[in-house]
Amino acid sequence: MPDKNAAAIRVMNNALLFKECNFETYMLGVHKEKQIEKKTGVFKGVFYETIMYPKTFAQWFHYLTVFSSFDIVDRIKPDIIILYDFPGLAILRWRYYCKKKRIKVIGDVTEWYMPTGNVIMKSLRGLDTGIRMRYAYHKLDGMLTISRFLYNYYCESKRMLLPPLMDKEAKRSSNYIYQDKLTLVYAGSGGKNKDRLDYIVEAINLLDNPKLSFKIIGIDKEKYNQMYDKPFVDKWGCIVFLGKLDHENTVKEIINSHFQIFVRPVNRVTTAGFPSKLVESFGLGVPVITNNTSNIAEYVINGVNSFLVNSIIPEDIKALLERILQMSREELMDIQNRCKNDTSFEFQSYVDEMRVFINNIIDK
Repeated sequence: MPDKNAAAIRVMNNALLFKECNFETYMLGVHKEKQIEKKTGVFKGVFYETIMYPKTFAQWFHYLTVFSSFDIVDRIKPDIIILYDFPGLAILRWRYYCKKKRIKVIGDVTEWYMPTGNVIMKSLRGLDTGIRMRYAYHKLDGMLTISRFLYNYYCESKRMLLPPLMDKEAKRSSNYIYQDKLTLVYAGSGGKNKDRLDYIVEAINLLDNPKLSFKIIGIDKEKYNQMYDKPFVDKWGCIVFLGKLDHENTVKEIINSHFQIFVRPVNRVTTAGFPSKLVESFGLGVPVITNNTSNIAEYVINGVNSFLVNSIIPEDIKALLERILQMSREELMDIQNRCKNDTSFEFQSYVDEMRVFINNIIDK
């Protein structure tokens, strides 16, 4: 906070949900400003405090094994502590501390990433992931899980399925003027193991002289060529790289598009997680074109509020784009309106369920 990356948005909206349930909430996190040890602030009535993000090996080791802010706990005296994607050994340390203080501990788990970095960091993060996912979380009083996969994995725990949330008061209506061309946009960082932009580009090249435009935000052509096996080809001259844009201009480009499009391979990372990109797009009233990873199909109704492609192979993406290109302006507007009015991710929709979950934890 207050930079509002995907993690901050998750925690921020969860905090607003707790506030809506009449639970006083306090957020503690990390920041990346070099010269500041601690930052504090208030967002919509929720107080937050951040400490410096670890950079050196020693700092990372301390972060992964300790991350103790027990002085804050002693000052606030909470009934429940929620650990968001917390390091494994630190989870166990907090559980031990909270048990002595008779404080309940809940895990908020949103990912099951493969370890990255050099050999040392990869080994350290791999060990941490194993401890965290397979052992430490099972020891807590309850679990908030972002996906159906994680909900089922922690079936022996008191748990609640909680997708990425948004505030209905902050939703923005997309009132763009429909153009003759179908307008697609992608905003993100791409990657072979994440968003397969190359498959979308290849699918567009397979089309027969399409009336569409595709804007790519977040990377440039050089980065694209470094990321994927095949060099970039734009057969119809309809693909534009916009590079990195600030948040305001990124939102503007998404709002002025018919669809945000992204496709991802189905693996443990995408199955355990949930695409915040989908929720952010719904929050702007812009439907998506994507494939069925995680439990997306519980929220995306194919052809109703967005589109699900059968697979990520270019031929299947091409077939869906051909179908969409044949749709009338009225049909596209109907899909946009259903997306705009969808309440699946509004935190206000989870108030009753969250109250029941928290009361069950307190009564445990």
